[in-house]
Amino acid sequence: MASYEIVGIHLKDKESNKERNITDVLLNDGTIEPVDLVVRYINSDIPYYFVSRDKIKAVIEDYYPQNKTPYIKTKHNQLLNGQSMLNLPRF
Repeated sequence: MASYEIVGIHLKDKESNKERNITDVLLNDGTIEPVDLVVRYINSDIPYYFVSRDKIKAVIEDYYPQNKTPYIKTKHNQLLNGQSMLNLPRF
């Protein structure tokens, strides 16, 4: 099964420090995908990930807060030492 590497993020507020404000992601093949599409793909068991600055493969998961728009976030992993998609380059 294919998996997709996220190499960049776009936020609706450039100064945001919250993953829920990511609106689009840049994949390693140059494709830009909106978060709502990524959420649907993850929900269909298509894996997304990013590689941390420590070269750790971090899994991306979808999150469905009650009465709010679903978003994507970094799956908790102690090896990441607090790193998340927010550490990726912004576009």
